[in-house]
Amino acid sequence: MKRFLKILLYTLLGMIALLIVGVISLNIYYNKLFESKTKVVYDNVTAATFDPRKKAAGQEEREMTSLNLIPYPQKVTVRKGTFTISPAPTFRSSPDIRENITGYFQQLFNVNANFVVLIPQFNFVQDITLPREGYNLDISPSGIKIVYNDLPGLYYALVTVNQLNRASDGKIPCMEIEDYPDMEIRGVMLDISRNKIPTLETLFQTADYLSELKINHFELYVEGFSFGYPSFRELWEATETPVTPEEIRELDQYCRERFIDLVPNQNSLGHMMAWLDTEEYKDLAECSGGYKLMPFIEMKGTLDPYDPRSIDLVSRMMDDMLPNFNSEYFNANMDEPFELGLCKSKKQAEEKGVGHVYLEYASKINELTHHHNKKMMLWGDVVSRHPEVIPDIPEDITVLEWGYEAEHPFDEKCANLAASGLDFLVCPGTSSWTTITGRTDNMFGNIYNAVISGVKHGANGMLLTDWGDMGHWQYLPVSYPGYAVGAALSWNAESGEYLSLENWLDKNVFMDKTGKMGSLVLDLGRYNQFEEFLMPNMTLTFLVYQFGLVDVVMYDAILASTIDLFSELGSEIFGEEQMRKFNTQYENRKSFQYTKMMTYLDLIEKDLDSVSLKMKDAELVKDEFSNAIRMIRLGAQVKNYIMLKYFLTTQERTKLLEEMKDLCSIMTNEHQRLWMSRNKSGRLDLSMQQMIRLQEQINDEIALMNKESFARKLNRLVERTTASVIALYLR
Repeated sequence: MKRFLKILLYTLLGMIALLIVGVISLNIYYNKLFESKTKVVYDNVTAATFDPRKKAAGQEEREMTSLNLIPYPQKVTVRKGTFTISPAPTFRSSPDIRENITGYFQQLFNVNANFVVLIPQFNFVQDITLPREGYNLDISPSGIKIVYNDLPGLYYALVTVNQLNRASDGKIPCMEIEDYPDMEIRGVMLDISRNKIPTLETLFQTADYLSELKINHFELYVEGFSFGYPSFRELWEATETPVTPEEIRELDQYCRERFIDLVPNQNSLGHMMAWLDTEEYKDLAECSGGYKLMPFIEMKGTLDPYDPRSIDLVSRMMDDMLPNFNSEYFNANMDEPFELGLCKSKKQAEEKGVGHVYLEYASKINELTHHHNKKMMLWGDVVSRHPEVIPDIPEDITVLEWGYEAEHPFDEKCANLAASGLDFLVCPGTSSWTTITGRTDNMFGNIYNAVISGVKHGANGMLLTDWGDMGHWQYLPVSYPGYAVGAALSWNAESGEYLSLENWLDKNVFMDKTGKMGSLVLDLGRYNQFEEFLMPNMTLTFLVYQFGLVDVVMYDAILASTIDLFSELGSEIFGEEQMRKFNTQYENRKSFQYTKMMTYLDLIEKDLDSVSLKMKDAELVKDEFSNAIRMIRLGAQVKNYIMLKYFLTTQERTKLLEEMKDLCSIMTNEHQRLWMSRNKSGRLDLSMQQMIRLQEQINDEIALMNKESFARKLNRLVERTTASVIALYLR
């Protein structure tokens, strides 16, 4: 017995010794990582020495053009004189369209227009030789002559007159305009599947804004249960607040009245996580055990393409959704099937290639689409990686070539699609998602690159994407500038030099008497210039919320792992050249310019307090941007605290933590209120998980600061050891 106890004692002592050696080794490793970090220091910049109007490198102020129009017409000749629309305008037209015209005047000008035979203010003349959406305007002091081919062109002519009326404060300059679109399809896709589902009223408001921009194609991105499938009510009714079939039919009618094609959109292969999480459909996953996207992220999102029940599921989903739309198109998406060919379809992928496995499945979905008398669209990421299948793609499928960085190789990819003879759209983004207030400069570059390449290679149009990744935190008005730029360039690709976006936003969207709001909104999308490097697809300040209040070594390790993931996926999606440029930026990153960012936000916030908005939801918009500034501030404060924590005294830490606690409380409460002002409750709780977690971490850190020195030192030892273990694991 004594011998056994001795062995047990020595074993325990040995284990303790190994534990101590392990902890010491891990802390030595921690010190090495900590000391290798670039020390962050305050930059001592004050409002007196920092100009908030200075844009990111290479950016210059845009000069105001003579005509504050978006889209800008193809040809304009300005003459002397002005014209003023009377409070009760009169018009002359053919009898068959009189009712349409009175409706357009009510909708656009909020006035009652009357038909007259003699001396009308507006004279509508049809000319079938014009493009269907084209029009000519002849504005003289006595009236306006509008020449059109079909009703869309007539409507767009009145949209232009309405903008001219606002820009000139009612005294419209006399001129001649010849106008028509460069691209047939000019679309916007709004993500309603990352927790945030707009109310019908918000969707109506969005459609009004898009029609003002002559957008003619609108999609609501659906994955999971953001659409209320009647045949699957038991899967969503208790937890979701989806857009209903009845609401879709109302929105479809509303859009058609504004010459917008509301197109059904539903993911049909990848991004099926919500369905595969259910007991009923979990066995349809390509990889039953999930796919490890990165060390701490496992996903199960792709259907088994060879299980007949996968097709049956998608077919039932389509039967529920598609009859509610009048559009001739259906976007089946089918992007990012990360697991495809890795598990259940591995044998077929080895025999045929992943591209052909994908195409076989896509062809089956295309047949289902034909049953609904629609034409299928799909994202181009898989076919771009497997160009060998392009010749076999059914000719009635439209390929959506997407890329969201300014440097995306649209020219090369569009050339390949053009050579195939397939219809295709270019799909840039608003650069709003995972940013809080956008990435203004990337947005401009990305859309311009896409449209110019698309026009050059004969694309059928542009679909501007507005995603909601990681909880859809950006407020709707953050996307307004992107919608405007996308609409402007897809209508007139060469009009970039004529755009005065800030002024157009002030006059037509925010209706700001001070003329500050448009510039302010664009400047808010440039706060990332003070971050360590320009992160693709997001900002580092937003990313801090995902990491939480972690140790600085752990922060660096998680960031490095995230960069590795971007490099791995990005090389396939964005191209190796683009990812090399990004990796160079990361390797040569600068220090976080915290003080500059805070000063920048202070001065923008001061301008926001002074604006005078006259739009319908003016107070809501101001509150949304105010809270967005709070979100940026808190993210920056958390990052600054992570980096400086161990250079500060306990009292200094406590002071910063208390400030973050107060700001976080105001921000989260306000975010809930603002969310519900435009959206259904949906998965608001899920969207806010990272905010709530951060709030709890701040409270825990404050509690720790109030403990005795020994408890703080012990916590620090555990923290260092944990960070070292995670850093080793991730590297």
